[in-house]
Amino acid sequence: MSSAALAPALAPAIAAALAPALLFDSTNTNTDSDAKRKQQQPGDEQERGGKKKSGKTAAVTAVGVSPYDEYMTTMNNFVKTHGFLGRMLITDISSGDDDEDDNNNYYDEDEELDEWERKKRKNYTNEQMKTFRFILINKSRSEKLDQMEKWILREQAGRNIMMFATSFSYTVLHSWKTFAKRISNTKNPTHKLDLLMMYTFMIDQHDTWLHDNEGDMDTLIKGLANAWKRLLKREADTDTDLGWDDEYTKPAVMAMLSQFQQKVASMEDYFQLGAFKYN
Repeated sequence: MSSAALAPALAPAIAAALAPALLFDSTNTNTDSDAKRKQQQPGDEQERGGKKKSGKTAAVTAVGVSPYDEYMTTMNNFVKTHGFLGRMLITDISSGDDDEDDNNNYYDEDEELDEWERKKRKNYTNEQMKTFRFILINKSRSEKLDQMEKWILREQAGRNIMMFATSFSYTVLHSWKTFAKRISNTKNPTHKLDLLMMYTFMIDQHDTWLHDNEGDMDTLIKGLANAWKRLLKREADTDTDLGWDDEYTKPAVMAMLSQFQQKVASMEDYFQLGAFKYN
């Protein structure tokens, strides 16, 4: 499967429900919760047995700043300047590894990285840093991620250890039928984007339903792709402002959609999922 200084936590309901890897900006102190996110991004924040370290050496500036540190400093300044609450990692150089865990760690947080992961990131080259994609989190996206987590995971929302069976595919399919109506009734393009973004992220993170189901999942794949296609076409044709930043969030969302498309395409034909034609 696919998946920074700290800043104040999100609202209490979100802090209680979500796993904690959200980058918080320490200058934002107007939230109500003292809860802290203390976990890492799924699949990328822990040492994996047998994984080889890259032989490449990171380029550093004259003052010893690594490409990773330079990238993160620039992004953190952008987060602070534009009032975002934090960031959510979508891709890095190890995205797509087969040994990623299916857990509840949605956010990326430098201060909670172990020493091995921190050292690994500081050795990333400029070329490797170009693969990083982050969705920047504002209040709307944080709230919608919380909603989608509870909607799809139900009683397992907020857990770090989860179990999935075929019945999970029923839950996901039912969630889509309800979600499709909500999307259809949502007129604000920014809210529609945030809903689609977080719904797609959640079913992509917890994707056992792709290969453990009893059919009809093509309804979800086709319907979700069409919802994205209509929204992206609306932006392109009418210059509609979707409320996403071009620097980080838009490239990250497009990367997420491309990865999900590839994931669906990689499934055997007998699953009858169809194609995720979002563009």
